[in-house]
Amino acid sequence: MKFDKRTKTYYYRRALTGSGIVTAKWKPKVKTSVRELTRPMKSSDGTINYWVHRGDEIFATVFAGQLYIQFRPRFLFSWDGINLMESSDAELKDRKFRKSNFNRNMNQLYDVRFWCRHLFPESEAFSAGIMSLSGFY
Repeated sequence: MKFDKRTKTYYYRRALTGSGIVTAKWKPKVKTSVRELTRPMKSSDGTINYWVHRGDEIFATVFAGQLYIQFRPRFLFSWDGINLMESSDAELKDRKFRKSNFNRNMNQLYDVRFWCRHLFPESEAFSAGIMSLSGFY
């Protein structure tokens, strides 16, 4: 996992072997699921146009005397899977991912749950009631 200072986002670069796709296994409820964290976007002839990276802004916040961790899932883009695009190029690519099918409440909840479980895998804090997914932005 890499941190980008400009966007203040944690993300994964593409893998340097194979297809370059980075995946993570996690357990949303009962079944194990696989989530793509980097993916090449290809043209019809198979040429890679750019890479999409699932990222997450992570903040620690004190609210009403309690410490909370806030997750803000987002998409980042790169030409080569390693070096992120500057804002003007990324803005054009990001328009597709701001459409409603990527930003419904259930999709946002699923992304927040993924990052929480990815960063705190198999944490017993959830079952003990220390940690919960009760707050959203």
